[in-house]
This record gives sequence, structure tokens and C-alpha cells, in this order.
Amino acid sequence: MIEGRVWVFGDNISTDEITPGRFMDRIGVIPDEEWAKICFIDHEPRFHREVEFGDIIVAGKNFGIGSSREVAPLALKKAGIVCIIAQSLARIFYRNCVNLGLPILTAGKELMSAVKTFDAISVDVDQGYIYIRKTTKKIQATPIPPFAKAIIASGGLLEYANNQK
Repeated sequence: MIEGRVWVFGDNISTDEITPGRFMDRIGVIPDEEWAKICFIDHEPRFHREVEFGDIIVAGKNFGIGSSREVAPLALKKAGIVCIIAQSLARIFYRNCVNLGLPILTAGKELMSAVKTFDAISVDVDQGYIYIRKTTKKIQATPIPPFAKAIIASGGLLEYANNQK
């Protein structure tokens, strides 16, 4: 069970809004932890100052669209995000999250109307249930497929591959 407070984002959040393109020349130059400081720097300027380890992103349709840059989910993970739930996700963003060991689920628009930023939720990743603490409401998300769940449980694709030896 993952428990945390929510950051709510709308539809069509691109990887460029998560990690702006003007910082891409810094890949390999700055430590991974520094990427947390640029997350949503233009889209939600308070994010990098107020995000806490254990926070969860709840978003609308097409979260992670645009560039396939792996640094976007990496920056979110380094910022302390422990789970992402959206109405729909860009396919490559979804796979990058799985490869980095970051739980990512899809849930209907009911979730978007049930929470606001800083509400507390619990996520049963195994069953795909989301519990809204202020109302005790339970929302069904699409469970993570078994293979992706195994990669996430290992901490990411590299760790999963190393454990297969």
C-alpha cells in the first residue's frame, strides 16, 4: 500500500512541462537529484519547493505526452513522487516509469473529481484500488500488469534484469 498526499495536474501534461527542454543539455552533467529542482518549474513553480517524499501525482488525460525523455519520470522520482495515476498516459512515459521502478496506474475521471492538491490517498498497487481518505471512497484503477509489476517491485528494469541471473 502506498500512502501519500496528492498533486493534481490536468490534461495534456508534456514531458517538456515536467522537465523543460532548455535543461536537456545538463543530462549527465548534474546529479540525478538536481533534476528534482526543475520539475514543473514553469508549469507549477511551487512544486519543487513543496513536493515531499511520498507524494503522488493524479492527472488527467495524456500525462507524459511529447518527448520520450527518460529524465522526466526520473526527476519526478528524485523529487519524491512515489506513484503516478492518470486518466491516460503516453505509452513511452508509462514504460519509462516502469523501467525506473515508479508505480504508474490509470484511473477514470472519477478520481480527478474526488481529489484536490494535498488531499491524502492510499493506493493498493496490487489490486488497483485508490482510497480517498477524506471520504473513505474507493476507486478502481486499472491494475498494473504482472510483468510491469515485477519490474517495479524490483526497483526498475536494471535491478529486475540483474535479479534474473
